[in-house]
Amino acid sequence: MSECMELRSADPGVSDDWRTACEGALSRATEAPSTLLGRVFRRFSGVVAALAVTAILMTWGTTSDSRTVETFVADVGEVNPIHLPDGSVVTLNTDTVVRLSHESDVLHFELLRGEVLFDMAANPNRRLLVSAADVSITEAGTTFAVRMVGSNSIWVTVESGAVFLVSAHTPRTLISKNEQVALTRHDHADFLHTAYLKSEDVKDQLAWRTGEIVFKNATLADAAQEFSRYSRKVKIEVLGRAASVQVGGAFSASDPLTFAQSVVFLNPEVSLEIDKRNSGQRILRLSSVAAARR
Repeated sequence: MSECMELRSADPGVSDDWRTACEGALSRATEAPSTLLGRVFRRFSGVVAALAVTAILMTWGTTSDSRTVETFVADVGEVNPIHLPDGSVVTLNTDTVVRLSHESDVLHFELLRGEVLFDMAANPNRRLLVSAADVSITEAGTTFAVRMVGSNSIWVTVESGAVFLVSAHTPRTLISKNEQVALTRHDHADFLHTAYLKSEDVKDQLAWRTGEIVFKNATLADAAQEFSRYSRKVKIEVLGRAASVQVGGAFSASDPLTFAQSVVFLNPEVSLEIDKRNSGQRILRLSSVAAARR
């Protein structure tokens, strides 16, 4: 908890509200998703989301002592942008849940599941705090993404500007433009790994904001796993030696069939079988030709 309090210690003008919000972010890290407060919005348009956020901010502006909470959701296969009044845009990727709250000048997003892209306008009247599990992130006029990977990893990718990251078990870490930090928990300890990326690599990793998935020398098994995030109705299964086949290119996140067909076209050693289930789900089964002939 002390690391969180140190997050703004270098700023003599930091308010008690900021310290309270930061401390609360870590104390609420162990809350179960079932305790979500506020009304859940599913399949709402960007206009409705903007109106909801505007209404919340207007309420905060007139009642600074109150705390308002709202929950936003992007369903599987959806990309849901939330437009803030200052021009900032917070975009939820597929299968994502965030809880938005505000106290005084602190705008607090809690990532409960999935991935969020923050494209934040510089605003001296607003402090942004992002929390995921017991990790807290702060920014000032920055574009960055936060993704929860499984139950033990958090990835933070910065496209522009810089952010500070702190957790209950790690010191404050500066993440700058074109850097990605993966925080992984193992045996009750946190491990930080920093990757230095090219600008085009960052754009590729964030291609989901325009509905695409980009692979560079990924294995077919990893590509299938990534596609599984975007659809409940279509699943890609990879069998045997086909799992290690290398794939690359940009593909529509909503069109796994075209991806599977492209893999077969470019790799004659891979075969495709389409299995239509009674439940309405389709299985795209990719396997080696040798295995398919058995």
